[in-house]
Amino acid sequence: MASPASSSKVGGGLASTSQSLKPIEVASEAFTQSLIEIHKVVAPHTPYQEWVTSFLSPANNVILPPPARDSDLSFPLNNYFISSSHNTYLVDHQLYGKATVQGYINVLERGCRCVEIDCWDGDDGEPKVDHGWTLTEAITFKSVCEAIGKHAFTHSDLPLMISLECHTSIEQQEKMVAIMKHCWGDKLLETELSDWSVVDKKLPPPGLLKNRILVKVKYLPPDAQPGAPAPVQELTSQTTNLSIEDEDESEGDPDVKKKAPKVKICRALSSLGVYSSAMTFPNTFDHPSATRPNHIFSFSEKKFNKLHEEQTDALFTHNRYYLARIYPHGLRISSSNLNPQEFWRRGAQLVALNWQKVDKGITFNEAMFAGTGGYVLKPDSHLSNLATPRLISDLKKDVRLKIVVIAGQSLPLPKGDTDAKGFQPYVKVVLHLSQTLKQKHKTKHGKGVNVRWEKKNVLEYDAKGVVPELSFARFKVYDDEFGKDDKSAWACVRLDRLKTGYGHLRLFDMKGRETNGVLLLYIEKTVE
Repeated sequence: MASPASSSKVGGGLASTSQSLKPIEVASEAFTQSLIEIHKVVAPHTPYQEWVTSFLSPANNVILPPPARDSDLSFPLNNYFISSSHNTYLVDHQLYGKATVQGYINVLERGCRCVEIDCWDGDDGEPKVDHGWTLTEAITFKSVCEAIGKHAFTHSDLPLMISLECHTSIEQQEKMVAIMKHCWGDKLLETELSDWSVVDKKLPPPGLLKNRILVKVKYLPPDAQPGAPAPVQELTSQTTNLSIEDEDESEGDPDVKKKAPKVKICRALSSLGVYSSAMTFPNTFDHPSATRPNHIFSFSEKKFNKLHEEQTDALFTHNRYYLARIYPHGLRISSSNLNPQEFWRRGAQLVALNWQKVDKGITFNEAMFAGTGGYVLKPDSHLSNLATPRLISDLKKDVRLKIVVIAGQSLPLPKGDTDAKGFQPYVKVVLHLSQTLKQKHKTKHGKGVNVRWEKKNVLEYDAKGVVPELSFARFKVYDDEFGKDDKSAWACVRLDRLKTGYGHLRLFDMKGRETNGVLLLYIEKTVE
């Protein structure tokens, strides 16, 4: 039996949109003038230099720290949203380019807690990693494991899950097991925690799995033999062979014809799925495989949405008690993303995103996990072990919001632009309340990278029936141009973590990198 971590309290690790721990440096007359005016309003009797030093500290950014409940790591794993990556080895397009270990380093340094490895037989007898049936160049499975071993816990000590999509032969699977054990050592969870039987206690809490690597890998039935035909009982009308790729587990082309069913997983590899044993969805949540305590189902976004339409209550109930992973549809070849908001709303723990591209989905993910170790406790309506379960309707609030955009300094230019004099920035703030419901307003444009907005800079919102923990405010800076306006910077905040009063907000560029750009804001918020 493996030994649990000695403490169940939250560990370190910040997601990439956690605001910098460095104070804001004033770099423009426009910003200085705005600060002087704020000082006169909020602290006229405090010496200016004393006040401004305090105001520009990280404590006064407009993103509140994660609420205490988000840092409670005592609930079973299925009660958390977990920051997750799809096709982690890619850093650009899905069909061409080069697989690289840098993809793993990038996401782990940004707080990701579930990475994906697509494994194939290498021509030299060693397993390789690439996007099968595409033009991507491969890297060795060993190099990926070495990178993960080195960077897995540099930004968070909370458990890291490895989502294995395994296309290798039985012989090379045995090599994969040996490589993982060599590269990860005691970090690799090979057996259940001592005194924690998954049959008796369900899934353990993440606080007991600190600095451990969990493997999500295909389930092998006890009576199955690797390479032999699948057991008859696994081929009923209600289920398919649980170790065969299908649309729910294979993330390739869903139109590829399936081969005759054979067991494709070796015992040594399958046994590593201690708390995340991957099974094919049997088309109904009434099937016994849907209640195995350590099972995990993987769904494409399309399949999951269809299930939501056909089995809404059963799907949500399943996700209260068991793990589910969602991945982007195979046609998202440009590395675009699904909107994780609705999948979280429906209880999915692992919503795997293409971190290669900064779009709406990634900004939501960054806002959800900002300042955490990559795990966020679900809202009460989604928890499995409350004495009195709550409905999501119980969490809905009416929110009134007023955002005054006062000033900006060192605003990034759009990609390819070099002339700051021609830059006419404006700020658009969009409230994303659900998949289909949003409210948006924008300021008047300014001029240059250092701006004071004094007219048309008050943005007001009135939203009813909102779940603040699952809603987001996206701040986007655009260049007002003839034709399509180019976006230059962004920030995203979970609505329940948007702080009131005067404060500042650091901006990120379109590659997701923190910049020197900053907005000066005043915020009023009422939640009823």
